[in-house]
Amino acid sequence: MGRIFIRPRPLDPTRLDFDNLVEKSQKTLRIVGLFGRFELARTEKNQVRARPFRGYQDPGRISRYSRPWKQILSFFVRTQENPNPIDYPTYSFDNIQAVYYRRYIGLVYRALEFEDPEENLENLEKSTIFEDSSSDFHDEDEDEEEVEEDEDEAGKTIIRGPRYSRKVSRLSRIEKALLSFLLSLLDRKSDEDEYELPLVDALAVLGLEENGFRGPDSYPSILSSILKISKFFVLRFAFEPRLEYPSDLDSDSNISDLDLSREPVLLFSDLDLSEKPLERLTTLIDRFLIRGTKTTMAWLLDLRSYGLKIARNSTSPGYIDWSGETILYKDISFSLSNFRSFLFGLIESTRDILFTELLFSSVNNIPEIPWSRIFDNPVDNAGFSNFLANPRSDFGLENSDRWLYNRISENSSLSSRFFLSGPGNPWNKKELFEYTRSLRVFLEKLLVLFLISGGQPPRAPELLSLRSTNSTTTGLRNIFIEEGYVYFVTYYYKGYTLSESTRIIYRYLPREIGELLVYYLWLIYPFYTRVSYTVLGKPYNDYLFENPTRKATSKGGRITPERLRTIFRRESLAGLGLALNPSAYRHISIGISRRFLSKKLRFQDEDLEEVEEDLDSSEAILDL
Repeated sequence: MGRIFIRPRPLDPTRLDFDNLVEKSQKTLRIVGLFGRFELARTEKNQVRARPFRGYQDPGRISRYSRPWKQILSFFVRTQENPNPIDYPTYSFDNIQAVYYRRYIGLVYRALEFEDPEENLENLEKSTIFEDSSSDFHDEDEDEEEVEEDEDEAGKTIIRGPRYSRKVSRLSRIEKALLSFLLSLLDRKSDEDEYELPLVDALAVLGLEENGFRGPDSYPSILSSILKISKFFVLRFAFEPRLEYPSDLDSDSNISDLDLSREPVLLFSDLDLSEKPLERLTTLIDRFLIRGTKTTMAWLLDLRSYGLKIARNSTSPGYIDWSGETILYKDISFSLSNFRSFLFGLIESTRDILFTELLFSSVNNIPEIPWSRIFDNPVDNAGFSNFLANPRSDFGLENSDRWLYNRISENSSLSSRFFLSGPGNPWNKKELFEYTRSLRVFLEKLLVLFLISGGQPPRAPELLSLRSTNSTTTGLRNIFIEEGYVYFVTYYYKGYTLSESTRIIYRYLPREIGELLVYYLWLIYPFYTRVSYTVLGKPYNDYLFENPTRKATSKGGRITPERLRTIFRRESLAGLGLALNPSAYRHISIGISRRFLSKKLRFQDEDLEEVEEDLDSSEAILDL
């Protein structure tokens, strides 16, 4: 069929809460189990993968990863609503896709109440269209299935069964309609020209940029994000197969003919609802998410592998240059003497915060670290184990976990500052919050020092997962000490799905930076964790650089990759006069190592050392 004309009104669905749909779909990974994750990792029929599919490590960046899908949605709305007959789109929806598209657009306009979209989009989230649909995907026959669904007081969908006990947020009516339309785009085959597929047309448009076409250095990453998010959508549908759309509409119906109050019906008419969710997932993957199916995803997988092959066999442009001791990277330049001053200045400012604002003492009044008497056992997997608790370590200080508390209580000025007068001398919460802010600044500066001085700069997910103590909830520690030097261990994930092997990297810190960490773990951390839990009500934190699961706030909150970027730019601007990004510094550090280190010790370009085998990874580019 041809073009579907709705009405010549401006509408940008990317301003709708598309990210919510992606986030809710990704959260279905919580209940799918290991076998379902291995199924999602497949890109070929009967393929056996060594590693299961995983979600994005930082859910806060979902908006970035879902941008290509939102651009695709905008493409369809703008081409379908274009009132100019000369600009008719070259693609065409089939009858099924047209029905789902009408359903979604009908709900959007209902939310806008057919008034000025620009005026009403601001209030769109308040519309009843975005509330939980009153007609759930639960009927009488569903009680016979292994998986049951119910709703709790918080408006969550509880998927109950022998293996499904976690909560997944319910989809709103407009999110169900959008998911139906997106899945209908995936479920279409072409035996001749692949550009008959609407989604292929949209992907071709995404291949354009201001000066021509995107190259193999950027386009495969777009395809990877589309593939991965598409798997989230399919997974969500496998566990929630009853979505809403008007089954009795033909292709020539008008927008006014839509019955938006109809009961939910099956999205795919030939899908067997008696199948269990994992069986439905396998059916859908074999249907349109793997190679050999003649669908858009099959075309996408082949094109992406071709693009990655070209990228790995092409010479990348060189951005690093030198002028004496000044390094040049794109529009960034600085001398190595200025960089050394920046590093030493950062160490000094971090030490100043440690001693004056956190330990309240000069260096001479602080217990000295007995480096030669500190021992560690890296293979000790006992709970709450670290080098401080090693029975062979002798710090020469009894009750070190109470040293800072005794320091505050025995000093009159500190005691009057942190304790209120009255029965029991309660803590002054205002001063404790001020102490917390100083501690946050200290940890942020220490984070930058870890990034700069720990060898080749680690990536944000590796750095933000550091733990100093074994935990039953987050896993084993990855911070150790050996012969007076602190080192941390990271697991190299970038390109894991290409090589299906993990690289373990040991990163040793200079003594000056290791000293900052040991003082923090030895004297500050025991005091702060006890006070923050008993007085401030904050949960126990297993991670060195804040808890990644803690909710972000405008005042800092948990340290995310975006927060790390902000911190690094702030510190480099203050000390170097340039707002550097961590990604730029990674390239700069490789250039410095190639000039001053021997060939064996030079930092490796992580993007070039990945193997070229098995290029069908949906996570190879955009995982981190």
